[in-house]
Parts: sequence; C-alpha cells; structure tokens
Amino acid sequence: MKDSLQLVVGADGQIGGALFAYLKQARVPVIGTVRDSGRAGPEHLNLDLRQDLRHWRPPCPVEVAYFCFGVTKLQDCSKDPLGSARINVQATLDLARILAAQGTFVIFLSSNQVFDGSRPREKADSPFSPVNEYGRQKAQAEKGLREFEDQVAFLRLTKVLGPETIFSDWAASLAAGKSVEAFSDLSICPFPIKGVVSILRLVADRKEGGIWQVSGEKDLSYLEAARIGARILGADPGLIKPTSRVKTGLGPETGGFYTSLNTDRLTKDLGLSLPPVDDVVRDAFLWMK
Repeated sequence: MKDSLQLVVGADGQIGGALFAYLKQARVPVIGTVRDSGRAGPEHLNLDLRQDLRHWRPPCPVEVAYFCFGVTKLQDCSKDPLGSARINVQATLDLARILAAQGTFVIFLSSNQVFDGSRPREKADSPFSPVNEYGRQKAQAEKGLREFEDQVAFLRLTKVLGPETIFSDWAASLAAGKSVEAFSDLSICPFPIKGVVSILRLVADRKEGGIWQVSGEKDLSYLEAARIGARILGADPGLIKPTSRVKTGLGPETGGFYTSLNTDRLTKDLGLSLPPVDDVVRDAFLWMK
C-alpha cells in the first residue's frame, strides 16, 4: 500500500502505548489514537470510541491497524454492559468495516475470557464459553470480525504484565514491611508486555489472519506469584496472606481456575518459546527497582 502507515487504536493504553513506542523506535511510520483531545497532535488523533464511527475515516491509507482499545475490567463491563459493549463490540466492528474496505490488515486483541477457565491450555478452536460480560463481548466481537476472513488476526491474550499491575503495588507494600493478601483460588498465566509487542509486530509483518493465542508458560495462583515476589525481593514470606474469592465477594463471573491457552501456532509458526513463569513474575515485581 503506497504511502501507508500503521495505526494503533488505543495508543493511550498500556499495550497500545508500549506498541506505539516500539514502532516509533523501529522507525515504522505509525500514528495512534487517544481518548483525551488534550493529548492529540501530529502523531496522535483524538478518537472517541463512544461516538458513532460509521463516518470516520483515517487521515491516510493504513496498512496495518492494531485494535488495542477496550473496557477491560470485568466489573466495569458488568456494571455497564451497554456502554462497554458500545466500545468493545460496536466500535470494533465499525472500525473494522471502514479499514477492511480500504485493504487494511486488522489485528484485534482478544482475551482468554472468551472461555470459562475450566481447562488448562484451552485450544484455539474450542467453542466459546464466557462466564462474564467482558468475555461475552470479546466473543461477540470475534464472531463479527470473522466476516473479514484473512484480513483479521485475533490475538488472544492471557494476563499481560507490565509496569502497571498489582505486582508493582505488592512490591511497594512488601518493601515497606506491609502484608499482602493474595488469592489461592484464582490464577494467572502471565506474559510480559514486551513479548506481546514483539508478537504484534511479527503478526503484522506476516499478515496471516486467524487466531494467535498468546499465553504464559503455565497457570499459577496469585498466592504462588506473591510468594515468588517475596522471595525475589528478600521480603518476609510471612507477609504473604492467603485469601479466597469467596471471602472477598467475587462471584462465578471470574471463571474457573485456569487461564492458560494452547500456543501451538505461536511456537510452531513463529518459532517462539514461552518465557519461564518465574522470570515473568520476577520482572513484574522488579519494576519498582
């Protein structure tokens, strides 16, 4: 596509911001969108995803568009299903139709929440089984995007760890000698944000549609992760206090224990190996240092 660039929709989010910075450093022609009009400028367009987008058009041809936006907190989607669906589903499909009509390759960030968490290493072709509003919206968006066939790649993610996670908060508490409560019955399968960004770039270069599942090495409970962090920081292990979802009032919408996804396509087609889970957790705790 002549004189085209790449577009990061949601460049003000954690993944979108990291991706935008990565592409700029790699000297890839890129522009991003932001929610706050005060942040708009030559490299950032103001785009309010709550508005009617059917008449929106990018300022120039777009070769690849990364959909890094969305209402991602389970409780926010549950409290406002219509408002969150306006962004997570309707805005997604409206933008995809506009961009696909111009020949753009779209990469959509999805989630392990399209499954119920009853099995580890869930396969890419397993039927959808969401148990919360966020997962239902992601599943609905995936279904709608399938009309564009090979023009869309779905990047299903487990927990992405960067500088802004609960682990950095825990690290600060442990450093101050304060106790930390962690779930023994809720798991994560963490993947580093820098790895997600690299995979996004690889998928964009290949322009191969379909489902790419990005998952950590294995599931571990938040309690196990907290204990790893305490060991790494040299903190008193007695500061880690186990708790449960039931005790804190979390319901079945948090899903089953497992969050891991099958990553055969990722490892075989891209030749990638999964980072050891201890290393991923360690790096998340060490953001404080």
